[in-house]
Amino acid sequence: MPIDATGQDAEHATSYYNGTYGRLRAIARVPGTDQLWMGTSDQGTGKDRILKVIIK
Repeated sequence: MPIDATGQDAEHATSYYNGTYGRLRAIARVPGTDQLWMGTSDQGTGKDRILKVIIK
């Protein structure tokens, strides 16, 4: 979701990975990089994951 420089206005959100990895539990930007870490829990497989996403 693009957010303006003031942090007060956001544009239309786009869904990524919808239904692919289960429920998104937490997200954090990796300091000093263009990456995010996302924690998930997947009720279907019973596996929790930490995923790395590169921001382009």
